[in-house]
Amino acid sequence: MDRNPIVAEAITRITNSLLMEQDDEQFCMLLEKYGLADLIPTSAPYLFDTQKNGKILLLGDSSVRPKEF
Repeated sequence: MDRNPIVAEAITRITNSLLMEQDDEQFCMLLEKYGLADLIPTSAPYLFDTQKNGKILLLGDSSVRPKEF
């Protein structure tokens, strides 16, 4: 089997998906998907490990009344 055309098409598709307009998080997720997580800068502008059920701490004066939550 001649793999060259398959490899060329795979490279084209991966390149196109990486060049699509997307935010930084989506871009980094694509890098992970392709096994390229080592290319992600250590100062990524977001956190992968966010707490889905986390709590928000509000400091200072709030203009929202408790009944409006």
